[in-house]
Amino acid sequence: MYLYSVMADLARHYGDEGLYSACERLWENMVCKKMYITGGIGATHFVEAFSHSYDLPNDTAYAETCASIGLIFWTRRMLQIKPDSNYADVMELALYNTVLSGMALDGKWISLYQEKMDGRRVGLSSTAWKRQTMERDCIF
Repeated sequence: MYLYSVMADLARHYGDEGLYSACERLWENMVCKKMYITGGIGATHFVEAFSHSYDLPNDTAYAETCASIGLIFWTRRMLQIKPDSNYADVMELALYNTVLSGMALDGKWISLYQEKMDGRRVGLSSTAWKRQTMERDCIF
């Protein structure tokens, strides 16, 4: 997601229609074929990656909070280039269903858990709530 954010930044900065078109195709493919109904992304936790189209298993969903933060970063940049309500809708979906659910009530800590579609949280222990990780990896 962070690489795609940079692609969108470069497309906007240089007015590169080809690069923007590539971003649009990648975004459309991800949203239509590789995103959970909650806005979570990533079908496999093995390499924190997407799988093939429509492979959205409940039990191995990666759908980590920081992946959704990256999705919001990228989608915001796409919205800056082209004011399309679909971008705003995906930002809202990811924010309310995956990012906020991973934040502590005081907003100072973020969970690095993977959010499974069957309601389980797996991966790291309760020590995963780390301010330092948020400050280092998730620059707002």
